[in-house]
Amino acid sequence: MLLASPVVLPTACGVLVVALLALRRGRQPWLEELPLRYDGAWIAAYWQRRPLQLLQRFVEVSLKTGAFSVAVELDKFFGREEAMAPQRAREAKELITDLGPAFVKIVQVFASRPDALPEAYQKEFEGLLERVRPFNKDEAMETLTRNLGDVERLFDDMAAFNEPVAAASVGQVYRARMSGRQVAVKVQRPDVREQVTLDLFVVRQIASIGSFSPIERYARQFRSLFQLVDRAAPPFIEELDYEFEASNQTEFAELIAKCDLVSDTVQVPEVIKASREVLIQEWLPGKKLTEPGAAKDQAQQVKVLLNSYMVQLLETGFLHGDPHPGNFVLMPSGKIGILDYGLMTRISEDKRVALIQYLMHVQANMYDECLQDLVTLEFLPEGIANDKEAREVIVPRLAETLNILFDQSDLRVQREKFIKQREELEASGKLEVLQSELQNIARKYGSFQLPGYATLIIRALATLEGVGLRASSSFSLKSETFPYIARRLLTDDSLRIREALKAYLYKGRSRIAPDRLDSLSQGFRTFTNLMPLGQHASERKECSSFTCLKDLHVLRYSYQL
Repeated sequence: MLLASPVVLPTACGVLVVALLALRRGRQPWLEELPLRYDGAWIAAYWQRRPLQLLQRFVEVSLKTGAFSVAVELDKFFGREEAMAPQRAREAKELITDLGPAFVKIVQVFASRPDALPEAYQKEFEGLLERVRPFNKDEAMETLTRNLGDVERLFDDMAAFNEPVAAASVGQVYRARMSGRQVAVKVQRPDVREQVTLDLFVVRQIASIGSFSPIERYARQFRSLFQLVDRAAPPFIEELDYEFEASNQTEFAELIAKCDLVSDTVQVPEVIKASREVLIQEWLPGKKLTEPGAAKDQAQQVKVLLNSYMVQLLETGFLHGDPHPGNFVLMPSGKIGILDYGLMTRISEDKRVALIQYLMHVQANMYDECLQDLVTLEFLPEGIANDKEAREVIVPRLAETLNILFDQSDLRVQREKFIKQREELEASGKLEVLQSELQNIARKYGSFQLPGYATLIIRALATLEGVGLRASSSFSLKSETFPYIARRLLTDDSLRIREALKAYLYKGRSRIAPDRLDSLSQGFRTFTNLMPLGQHASERKECSSFTCLKDLHVLRYSYQL
């Protein structure tokens, strides 16, 4: 009976959901099409009119995940978990592929990090970055014809569509020719919008029902899940519209071309033709980071990549939100080609400056100011920063957490430190007191919430950490992205950035920390060497760069005297 529960309970839950939905039809439109942008009510109305498909999905997911869970539990029970790990990893990969794009997208984040999963699973899941099971040629040709018309006149050789060169969660790519020019043709998977919206709806409904749990802790978790779906779903649905992706790609290319800091290091493929289900773009020659040894062979270019993302995040404010290794091409020209613009996020100028302030306050161990930064960035409710009792509880915990997160990028090391921290609190009898205090604060101000704009930022940074860890096990996101921060601190004259510079140099003390002057100087030089500017841009920047460094060295020399 115990072993059957992973199958029976989710299936029973699915039957219950369908039954409840059948009772609340009400006056809802008979929707025949799914929305191009995320609309929870529209999607709910669409699938409530299709209870049999909904029930079928509940049963399918429950049986497949339940059977796998039972197999893993049996391995643990019989002590064969380690021996069976390679086989279970292969089965897990096939399971995720069978379950569809929404599940593949989730796993891709973990597959991008070498520190997130056991070795056997990591090895298998890496294949999901761009080698998902492809769909067949007939389905691809049907989609191409529906979107482009007479494809035989459009492409030089139809043999290019016999096999895709890459297959991802949402679509697959073919290498073809148009009028002698090499192009990448991205074709969307059949019925992908139906699969994605159905899975989102199922999770959303389970979260909605779970939020009425009599156990407040579980109810709160389900409410958070419900809110997370509504925050994370919009960009995922937008990714299914290749016309929207093409628009993002064109805008991103224009911003990169205008930004002297990255225009000579980043390449965006030109969009040639786009429809909702087909995207044709320039083919970028080179070696992808998913190819064996690419990241280690090109460790310097990985650093360039990371700093180019800092420029996107904190300079242009338009961030590529899907930076897994399969989306980067190390080109013969030395540039880094960036692919796939379906997931993008925008960051306002105010939030960009607040992020810089936050990073500098972390560097300076100014945790009181970090708390205010998190309020400004909308991670914490506004009133909490002015509550003396709340600050006395939160700031020490914030300091401990940030020290662990920023000291080490490896998730396994972080996890061990958090476990040790919890055990120490429990042993000292402080854990229950702390939990009670935090619950009181949450009841007064509301709990931690991930702001909508930050969802893709956190996903992107976590994935980039994984890219860096592939190149070096000692990689640290904090140190590798500091060159851009140093350059920004020394060249931006705005009041808030000057305050951030002061925080970094003084470390919360009354006198300048000399080692920080050296760090700024070195960081500035590193960024200049990593991100070479174009000839005219270089001439414009040379004077100001020299002045910044000269002033820094004068300050360092004066301090020594």
